[in-house]
Formats: sequence, structure tokens, C-alpha cells
Amino acid sequence: MRFAIDEQITFADEFDSRYTVKAIGSRFAVLTRPMTEEDREGYEYEGSIDTNVVYTIVDSETMMRGAHDWVLNPYDFKTSAGAAGCLRDLESGLAHLSRRNSIPASVLIRNCHGRH
Repeated sequence: MRFAIDEQITFADEFDSRYTVKAIGSRFAVLTRPMTEEDREGYEYEGSIDTNVVYTIVDSETMMRGAHDWVLNPYDFKTSAGAAGCLRDLESGLAHLSRRNSIPASVLIRNCHGRH
């Protein structure tokens, strides 16, 4: 599965959410979407959601998606540089896709740069 930077992706299991592709490598893609009130409750997050994002990593080799496997998050996914840093660590083997928190990456809709 190949993505393009800034491409909008909707997954079958999150039909109401659109992720934006922020970083792409040979195997992994890092995508983000704006945090919602529902996310705040699910993650038990107490800060402002206005500028925060939720991220997912897609592994094109296993066709799985989810979070990285680090206990503490060292990446600022609000920035392209943060997403690129995560991608760099995934590709080098320093970080991995979480086995415990991964699900199938079932892309339902792709909207590249606002075009259908």
C-alpha cells in the first residue's frame, strides 16, 4: 500500500475519522488526525484537545496499523518533524509497531490532496 504526503485516509474501523499522511518510508507510514472529545475520554487525557492529534502507523508489509511500542512517547506528532522522527526510528529498528495495540489496516477511502 502506497500513500502520498498530505493524502487523506479513512479506515473501515474509524469511518468518521480522516487521517492525514505525515511521513512515508519504504515500509511504514505515519498518519495523524485531530483529537476529539471522544479521544479525550478514551485516553483519559486532561489537557486541551484543540491542537492535539491522534496518530497511527501503517505497516505495509504486515498490513497492520497502530501505535509504536515505546511506553513513553518521545515524538511530537503535531509536527511533520515529529512524524519523520518516528518514521526514522521505525525504519532503523529502534522503534516498532506495537504488537499488543495493532489492528488490521483496512483503508476504506483515499482522498489525495482533496481530490476523489
